[in-house]
Amino acid sequence: PIADQIAVFANAPMIAGLGGSAMHNTVFTPPDSRVLLVSNLEWFMETDVLISQRDGQLGYVFGSSMDDADDVGERTWRVDPAAVEAAIVAHFGF
Repeated sequence: PIADQIAVFANAPMIAGLGGSAMHNTVFTPPDSRVLLVSNLEWFMETDVLISQRDGQLGYVFGSSMDDADDVGERTWRVDPAAVEAAIVAHFGF
């Protein structure tokens, strides 16, 4: 239920996940929370930046497309797991 989703995001000091509409729930996060999105560089959404409440709140790890399907949302993409791990350490301060 949406109320449960809002509660999770509203109380989360850190959120990490794949870019997409589910991550738009970050609009409910506290301003001091940190958000890390893993996304295809071609799928960058300005909406994510607009939802961000302060400088430094939002971090990205970008992967790259493995094909060139006409619909960017349908493309297969890959991200380096080591890059994700490095971003988690850097963005969340682990």
